[in-house]
Amino acid sequence: MNNLIAFPCLLSLQLSKLPGLKMIYVGEASPGAFSNLQTITLYSLDALLYGLPFVPNNIKDISVSLCESLKFLFIEEVETQTIELPFLKRLELTYVPSLVSLVGQKHYWDTSDDLQGRQIFFNGKIVLPSLENLELQSCDNWYTLWSKDVFTSGFQRLNAIAIRNCDNLSSLGPSSVFSLLVKLETLSIINCDKMYEIITPEETEEELETGKQIIRFPQLKYLELDHMSNLESFYGGGSKLEFPKLKKMEMRYLGRMNRFAKLENSSALFHEEIDFPCLEELEVRDVNDEVIGLWDMQASRVTSNPAPMLRQLTLRSTAGLRQIPSTVLENLSSLILENFKSDEVLFASSGIGENKGFVWMYSQLQNLDELKVMSCQSLGELLKKEDCSSSNDALALFCGQVKTLDLVWLPSLNMIPLHLFKGLASLSLCGLKWEYVISVDTLGDSLHQLQFLKIEHCDKMEALMINVGSLIQFPRLQHLFLSNLTSFKGFSSTPKGDPTLHLPSLESLKIVYCDSMEFFWSASIVAPRLQDLTLVGCGKLLQFLVGYSEVMIELPCLQTLRIKQCDILEAISSGPLNAPKLREVELLGCRKMKCFWPGNPNNNVDLQLPSLEIVDILYSSNLHLFSLGRLVAPKLTQIKYNGEEFSLLPFDDLNHFLQSRSTPSNDPVGLSTIVPGHEDDEDLENGEDDDDDEDLDEDDEDAEEVDDEDAILDEDDEDDDDSDKLNEGVDEDN
Repeated sequence: MNNLIAFPCLLSLQLSKLPGLKMIYVGEASPGAFSNLQTITLYSLDALLYGLPFVPNNIKDISVSLCESLKFLFIEEVETQTIELPFLKRLELTYVPSLVSLVGQKHYWDTSDDLQGRQIFFNGKIVLPSLENLELQSCDNWYTLWSKDVFTSGFQRLNAIAIRNCDNLSSLGPSSVFSLLVKLETLSIINCDKMYEIITPEETEEELETGKQIIRFPQLKYLELDHMSNLESFYGGGSKLEFPKLKKMEMRYLGRMNRFAKLENSSALFHEEIDFPCLEELEVRDVNDEVIGLWDMQASRVTSNPAPMLRQLTLRSTAGLRQIPSTVLENLSSLILENFKSDEVLFASSGIGENKGFVWMYSQLQNLDELKVMSCQSLGELLKKEDCSSSNDALALFCGQVKTLDLVWLPSLNMIPLHLFKGLASLSLCGLKWEYVISVDTLGDSLHQLQFLKIEHCDKMEALMINVGSLIQFPRLQHLFLSNLTSFKGFSSTPKGDPTLHLPSLESLKIVYCDSMEFFWSASIVAPRLQDLTLVGCGKLLQFLVGYSEVMIELPCLQTLRIKQCDILEAISSGPLNAPKLREVELLGCRKMKCFWPGNPNNNVDLQLPSLEIVDILYSSNLHLFSLGRLVAPKLTQIKYNGEEFSLLPFDDLNHFLQSRSTPSNDPVGLSTIVPGHEDDEDLENGEDDDDDEDLDEDDEDAEEVDDEDAILDEDDEDDDDSDKLNEGVDEDN
């Protein structure tokens, strides 16, 4: 564009992926050009040197990304002391490594760069009184955002600051600047390797001696400090910090940080005078090993609570941490521990472990709702054995309050008394050495609130329950997920004689890579609300649902059924089925399945599936019948077979289709190639003998069978060639 072109009514300018563009506008701007421009978006303009030759007064939103040659966004012909963008609310800069400033002079750009101007982003030239959101990513030209010497007012509305991957930033600015950011609510700084402190101190000796200096963040609600290997502290001075409205704080991968604010003779992360009256969530991960406590509480304040609203505490890889004020724990509802240095016992009636680790007193955690313990290699006991062997009101109250329990990758952890967790709604177990989960003789009325159960990678686990002998029910269990249990043989350790398993609320059942499972439950299962059933990689499974010839298997809510890589599974069940809502069936890699649902071989009852719409069969070459009786599926008009889609004619059905892909020699159940219920019932006309016609028909059928044999051989070759696709399908489901 040039000075002969003007867009007085243009509101938004977006330029993207123009690799040869060096200038947006040539020459001086004509009067009224871009006078109403409110939004500028520049993306992937590698050759662009500078933007517009004027400063648009009405601009509200600026977004510049991947413009590696850009030095100034706006050019002013006549130098002015300050430039104000009165309406700018959002400024986003991503990977602009050559950018000196938002506004500059062309002759300045043509000659040399001022060192200080390059090092301070807001260098006193620009005033942004309406700026609310500031986002900087991969901008390496500046060592700080503000400096006391060049700071001007105009950031009082700044609401959110997000800094990412700015490698040369050493701090954001001095304390006097932050005292003016009275509306700042969000501060997030991630992966700035040279950052050694967020706020630089500037107190005079007199202020330090009198202790009158206070740095206050009146509206800050969220603080995130992440992946800064050289960060030593949030604030390097001695002034008092106040966070009256901070609700969430996350500090992760800060290997050199040993104090939030630098104070002598303190080995705790927070000094006793730093209070967070509204803090609800605190995460500390990978800080300096010298940090041995969260708060350095003096004797005079030992009964006070520096974070009275704290509900969720997450500690990850905090090897040295051993001191946590009891007052901080009393209102906790969620405790998450990962790679946490503990003694062999995690919870006990008294806190011990000065040298080995920290032991939590469960009497201080009477409001705990969620407990997650992960990757604690030496942890042997979750609860101290002596405390569990006798009546203990404090322990019963602690366990009874927990609703979510996750135990993940704890190779030394022994069995825990799950019957104490009577209010448990969600249980996740992963990487444990347990052989079972529940002993029915101690189950009682416990786990009746359980809604979610997930068990993974427990190599020694053979069954979920032992000592089964009476009615078994989980009245509220909705989701059951079992994965990678190499020794798992079934829900119960009893191969025969199980009672009926009642799962009245179960909606989803998924079993993945349980290679040793031969049966899931040896008796009937009552699951009237089951909607989704998935079996993957169960190599020894012969039959999933135990059925009886005269007893209907009731699955009235079942909608999807997926079976993959169950190599020797011959059928789902031998009993009659009622599944009126079954909509989708997927069979992948069931190489020995002969008939999907044979029902009662002595009574060819129709299989009624009125909602069935989708059938996908892949690498299941022995499947020649979908049902032994006639299949009634009025909505099934298409089938996907070995990756191809086929239409089913109105007079055809799925059994006929599968038989058309088979040969008599491979008839899996020794049946006639005519499916029951589809015989030719027409009377012979005039009593004439049709033997000759039948002979001709048999000759035609023989020819078709030869063609079908060739097709089956071709399918076997395709199976070998497409084995990778089989694995891909299983991976997607898992």
